[in-house]
Amino acid sequence: MEERIIRERGYHMHEIKRILFPVDFSVNSCQVADHVIYFAQKFDAHIYLLHVLECLMPLQGFYIPHISVETLEEDLKKAAEKKMEEFVHKKMKGYKGITPQVIIGIPHVEILKMAKEQAVDLIIMGTHGWTGLEHVIFGSVAGKVVRKAPCPVLTVRVKPEES
Repeated sequence: MEERIIRERGYHMHEIKRILFPVDFSVNSCQVADHVIYFAQKFDAHIYLLHVLECLMPLQGFYIPHISVETLEEDLKKAAEKKMEEFVHKKMKGYKGITPQVIIGIPHVEILKMAKEQAVDLIIMGTHGWTGLEHVIFGSVAGKVVRKAPCPVLTVRVKPEES
C-alpha cells in the first residue's frame, strides 16, 4: 500500500543503501542508534558511523603548559577511536555493515563532506531540541546539515533521560 501511495502522489524514492550516522557518544546518539539499525536492516544498507572532534586549531598560539595542540588532538582522537569501538560493540547490535571513522574538524562541514564523498542516501542524526538562547549559543549541527545536505536527513529528537 505504501508503494502505491508513493507512486500515485508522484514521489520519487531512491533506494537506501548507504546511511550516514553522525555520533557524539551522548545519550542522544545511543537512542538514535536503534533507528539507524532499523533502517539499515530494513533496506540492507551500509552504515557510515562518523564522530567529528572539534578542531582545536583556533587554540593554537594560546599557552597550554607541557602539551602542544597537535599532541592534544592526537590524544583526543585516540580516545575517541576507543569510544567508537565501544559504541559499535554496545549500541550497533552486531550489525556487520559498518564503517566507523573519527576525524578532526568542524562537525557540520565534515558530515556534509562525508555525505558527498560516500554518496550516502540518508543521514540519520539526533537533535538536542534546544530552543531560544541555548540554540543561539550552541547552534545546531543538525540544522546546518538539514539545510545543506545532498540527500534526505532524518532527525530524531530523543526523549530526555528520566531523572
